[in-house]
Amino acid sequence: MFRYIYHGQVFPRQFREFFEAYEKFEKKLREKEYAPSQPFSPVLGVVNEVSIVIDYESLEQFQKENDAFSADAEIMSLYREMGTHFDGYPHDEIWQSATQIA
Repeated sequence: MFRYIYHGQVFPRQFREFFEAYEKFEKKLREKEYAPSQPFSPVLGVVNEVSIVIDYESLEQFQKENDAFSADAEIMSLYREMGTHFDGYPHDEIWQSATQIA
């Protein structure tokens, strides 16, 4: 399994607006049958930090969806809307299950 994690810090007093944009984004992902995402925020840690997590069975699945996602004007518009609530540049990672590495 591979886990894509998209991290960002939401501007102060904009978390509700960010989350509303995220919900529109996630709804469209599901309508278009992309892998579902899940938002997380720390209980303790950086204030207003958010991570959006998407799990994939393979890197090929990630690449296929990422290519389709990037070419989808509607999804990209919602993605950019969500990003307007980030303070600075978000960053992303792909993690691999440790059992695949060992």
